Amino acid sequence: MKLKDGHYMVKGKKVAGFPDSTEKEKSWAKQGTLLPFLVEERLRENGAIIINKGNVADKHDVISDQRIVSTMFLPSSALVAKEMLGLIESN
Repeated sequence: MKLKDGHYMVKGKKVAGFPDSTEKEKSWAKQGTLLPFLVEERLRENGAIIINKGNVADKHDVISDQRIVSTMFLPSSALVAKEMLGLIESN
């Protein structure tokens, strides 16, 4: 998503997710062809600071950077939702 100033929302923000190498290896991701682009690659192109298994302490970690809340581990989605509710309630 682009903001009014023309920059992508993820520019300069920490965003967690699967690395491109995982997408290319896994059958559930159809060896990187499930989506029309590789997510990590596209996030980098749009200026995100990538957080994944190479630089996160625990794969369950929830990464929160202003309005962006993410995780690289699908079972942690409930933790992401909880963090998002906390952000909404604090505003």
